[in-house]
Amino acid sequence: WSKFYSDGVNSFGEPQIVQTSDSGFVLFASPTSNDPVLLKLDKAGNVLWSVFLRVTAGALNGGRLTADKGNVLLTGRYGADQPVLIKINAINGKIIFAKALSIHPDGKQPYGASLGVLTTNDGGYIICGYTGYTEKFQSYDYMYFAKLNSEGRFITAKVYNRNSELISLVKAKGGYPFTGYNNY
Repeated sequence: WSKFYSDGVNSFGEPQIVQTSDSGFVLFASPTSNDPVLLKLDKAGNVLWSVFLRVTAGALNGGRLTADKGNVLLTGRYGADQPVLIKINAINGKIIFAKALSIHPDGKQPYGASLGVLTTNDGGYIICGYTGYTEKFQSYDYMYFAKLNSEGRFITAKVYNRNSELISLVKAKGGYPFTGYNNY
């Protein structure tokens, strides 16, 4: 099948789609002038429900969508560049939790985003992304990993290497290897 989805005004630029456990799909898109949206599609591409992600701190930006055992996980950043993880029931579109993280490198006021998420063996989540701060017109970026439990409660975080960015993270036996680069 082939379908065109729109919010009535804008087409959905750079949408992401994942298959769900019921053989349907969830599509995430962020129209340029409206709130980001999740669409639940059946296996023929028909829209079953839609959820607009309206937040008081601003729009959800840079989101990445992942399927997870009957749910979908969305990473990105809220308005003022605060990393976030949102867990949504893929069957009915209800938000299970939305957690914004505050990871402060060097004790400074941070910016950042969550770029990916993996489910851990204990049912929790490991989130990866970048964080940083600006001082005297100079930006300092770091990559980070944060561990959350199955309810989305923050457990711990580790920040790595100034002027570094994460490229990929995979789940492997015994750990979570990652690649990245350093801007030095």
